[in-house]
Amino acid sequence: MLYPALIGKIEDSIKELPDQTELSFSVVKNGSIDYFGMIKEKGAIHVIDNRQSAFEIGSVTKAFTGNILAQMVVDKRVNLDDPAQEYLPFPVLNNPPITLRHLAMHTSGLQRMPHDFESQSNYDKDNPFKHYSEEQLATYFTKNLRLDSLLYLVSRDDRTILEPIRR
Repeated sequence: MLYPALIGKIEDSIKELPDQTELSFSVVKNGSIDYFGMIKEKGAIHVIDNRQSAFEIGSVTKAFTGNILAQMVVDKRVNLDDPAQEYLPFPVLNNPPITLRHLAMHTSGLQRMPHDFESQSNYDKDNPFKHYSEEQLATYFTKNLRLDSLLYLVSRDDRTILEPIRR
């Protein structure tokens, strides 16, 4: 088994969580990626192969996005005071003066989610983003005075940054 000390610490942590808790993680070292998965069932921890499973990570995305944006600022690829519109492949209605800083600091005054979710033919109330395509998001931005996601802007600028996260 690779990384026995790390695996042991994670097993100790998952023991405190409820049954059916599942996690997936990877270790990236010297360009090599090792994948690991665990599940707690009936009080026991089992190693599983869940690298293809999808997990909802909720607000953790904000930390990933903030770190990616910070690295892009350090690399001088973006400036926090750049207009968000510069990074979109489509125009936003009325070109609002919203910067990357506004989006990162949650001070843009924009709503959290598009208001047109429920009107989409493929709407899933349990997972509103499940079938919401990039095309639908572009249409929403073009027809409404709102931007929603710094993550969308960051991913548009450099999709290669997000590749390890997507895997």
